Amino acid sequence: MKKNHKKMISERMYIEELKKELPWRDIRSIEKFLCTYQIRLFSFSGSKIRFVLRDEFESQMKKIYNSIPLDRATNKTFSQYNEGEEYEPRGEYEREALSIFTTL
Repeated sequence: MKKNHKKMISERMYIEELKKELPWRDIRSIEKFLCTYQIRLFSFSGSKIRFVLRDEFESQMKKIYNSIPLDRATNKTFSQYNEGEEYEPRGEYEREALSIFTTL
């Protein structure tokens, strides 16, 4: 029984851990994010400590980041870009903005 209990504890992500993973530090913003992306927030009765299931959180985050296109021209997402592949500007404004950032 204790082995199963330890496994359940390791599968939880508490609010403090979520603060490190997400760009928000306010609990209300984190709760809104979880509600928006249908990630369930749990707590034990009589306890203020809240947590999410790690597997549920990680699978939703993968779905979120894989569905955001980075480049409208190629429709590539975060997971489809190679680390060695460089961005090539396609328009005049993009070239100008890129030149500003590269000269910094």
